[in-house]
Amino acid sequence: MPRLSKSQHEKQNDNIRYVIAGNLEKLRIGKYEFASKIGFGGYATFLKRWKSPDEFTLGDLRRIANVLNISLNTLLGNPDSNERARR
Repeated sequence: MPRLSKSQHEKQNDNIRYVIAGNLEKLRIGKYEFASKIGFGGYATFLKRWKSPDEFTLGDLRRIANVLNISLNTLLGNPDSNERARR
């Protein structure tokens, strides 16, 4: 019997892919070029981590956020968490 809904973990992984893909489109950067900009030796490494975002290291996530000009919180799906910290 198929599952009816995704787990919270799967939804978070989907969100990371969604944020990256949306910003790549906005910045008009292809995935090959992006893989190079974030310092991956090859496109295959990027694809492996794209399929399983748990494989991204903290350093990878920081480089991704820097290339996309977004905060790490936005990348991880918490766009307002900086706002809460300021209060």
